[in-house]
Amino acid sequence: METIAIYWEKQVKIYGILLKKGLNLLSLQVGEASFHTWQLLLENLKKMPVQFEHTSFFSTEKQAGHLYVILESGQLAIFQDHNNLNHDTQGLQFSFTTTRIDLIYLHGPHFQERFGILARAVEPLLANNIDLILTGCAGNSMYLAVPTDQGEKSTALLHETFHTPRVA
Repeated sequence: METIAIYWEKQVKIYGILLKKGLNLLSLQVGEASFHTWQLLLENLKKMPVQFEHTSFFSTEKQAGHLYVILESGQLAIFQDHNNLNHDTQGLQFSFTTTRIDLIYLHGPHFQERFGILARAVEPLLANNIDLILTGCAGNSMYLAVPTDQGEKSTALLHETFHTPRVA
């Protein structure tokens, strides 16, 4: 027989909250994306010396694909320079936009087993009119991207919601 434990904490204990200000959310869009198109795009990205904070991908019903990459301004400049030199590499056609963001990273135990953990992070932000641009949660990591002028307020709200260890 298998059992599960469900518990609710008034203030959820996590390991830490980190704010990175002034990052860039790069949105790469490919219309009618095929597997071959994405393979070319990812191979092109692999050739660049770009380091990123977070990446995610989704595809729409019409086969259009969106790849999101969060990176620092210096890394964005490397991407843009490389893209200007290699935009039509092997017939690869895509467009990209950038949005300035602040990225909040939460690290905690067993997020994947804690029912509603992402909702606990999002609720106080939405209640205080914080715009969420991108969210993600897996394993022990949670990412919340907000407009660049809302990072500090968001982090303060998250410190009220979550309990983090104090340094003596």
